[in-house]
Amino acid sequence: MASHARGTLTTHGVHSEVVYNLSASKHITEGLRRFGMAENASAVLVCRFDATAADVNAIRAAVHGRLVDAAMELDGLRDDAMLKKYYRPGDLECKEGVGSVDDAIASRIGARDVM
Repeated sequence: MASHARGTLTTHGVHSEVVYNLSASKHITEGLRRFGMAENASAVLVCRFDATAADVNAIRAAVHGRLVDAAMELDGLRDDAMLKKYYRPGDLECKEGVGSVDDAIASRIGARDVM
């Protein structure tokens, strides 16, 4: 959202920018491939900014499945092995007393915007 406010989006829109910024590299295609929606996806996290009630209803109609509270179920949906493979957090970053895999990944995503 900061890139959008500054007018410095790397992609064509704020929604694709979210997916791009989740990527471990600066390759837009890789980010979309790894964090976009695949044909066989069993879980989908839908992000829509400034959505109207009509937008929300259209999303609900397009996505078949059950609506869940992401804050409550997100931990159970993530694949820790995949995250370690893509982000490659170092041993020092994840050492007890220093940080966790979650901390290392969040730091990398946050730091991309200023590097």
